[in-house]
Amino acid sequence: MRGCLLTTCVAAAAFAAVPTTSRQLAPLTHTAQAAASNRTEALVEWADKCAAVLPPSLDVQKDCFNLAIAGAGSRTIYQSAKQAGWSRAVHEHGFTVMKQLATSSPPRCFVVQLREPAARLESWYKDDCGSCSDSLDEYFEKIILGKNPSAIPSRNYPVNWYFRNYSGVETTVDGNGQRKVSPSDDYTDHSAVLWGALSFYKEHGDETQVPGIDVSHVHMDEKQAAPATVDAPLVDCEEKQIVIGFLCAETLVPSFEAFSSSAKAGEAITPPTGLQVGVNPVLNVSKYPLPTDKFMMSEANRRIWNDAFNFDDMALYRHFCLGEVDDALIQQNADAAGEGAIGSHHKDLNIPSA
Repeated sequence: MRGCLLTTCVAAAAFAAVPTTSRQLAPLTHTAQAAASNRTEALVEWADKCAAVLPPSLDVQKDCFNLAIAGAGSRTIYQSAKQAGWSRAVHEHGFTVMKQLATSSPPRCFVVQLREPAARLESWYKDDCGSCSDSLDEYFEKIILGKNPSAIPSRNYPVNWYFRNYSGVETTVDGNGQRKVSPSDDYTDHSAVLWGALSFYKEHGDETQVPGIDVSHVHMDEKQAAPATVDAPLVDCEEKQIVIGFLCAETLVPSFEAFSSSAKAGEAITPPTGLQVGVNPVLNVSKYPLPTDKFMMSEANRRIWNDAFNFDDMALYRHFCLGEVDDALIQQNADAAGEGAIGSHHKDLNIPSA
């Protein structure tokens, strides 16, 4: 995957009407939908390779770094890493893979937490806007869809923002839309990453319709959105000789322990065997605070946030987390929370039951 561009390396979630676990996807005639399907397959191929690359003589306690994905159990993983003796354990949401690889003593392995983007947004709203008069849907429609997604704080950075290599990538940085090369290896404007999803579909011939979702009413700053977020390459795990462990919020603690044990033993890390397409989590309304209509997104807004703004994140989440349900791991995770392994701030992650 060396030197590949986002249009060929990264994925958007495909929006199939019928869920499937097979990579044998039905032929698609819609240009944007076909492009989204290709992006999905390319992204999960990249992710599987990153999960399988195991650097030789890896010292987990010294070489591994926890990426802090807010609203997905980042504090839990930070505390678990500290308890496991990781010298690089941090709880800082702004660190990315490329930023860490640019240090004088770069990590050789990373762990990242995956959770449904809408659930992360709901978690933020519950924690930071519990006393607000607007419901999350009202806030979402007025601010995010109508004005500017940068109103969403850094706590909702897209996950794939953490894997991008923006070194030498063209980007628009001034009010006139003039593009110049960015000297930074870290692109910090997450609203541009979010708008890049809509930009992707527009570039593939559909200005108003993400397959199955009407986004004609969604505000987008085209100068910010394209082309940087579409063409930025992902980090090449094979070239950099790094491994990435993708952990699901629903099974966070046991999955972290399993990854640590496998990496320490030098064992191959086996990625999922099927590509989940069009699969969504089964939401357990009882896990949401009351009144649920204030803190829980509507189905329509959920799809816009998940599949129009965050389709790359949803592709990863579907691939790693929405396959066969492992009830034993889910129970282990619940038991770990009861034993205090999960940080006090995230004892209740409001994780929808699969």
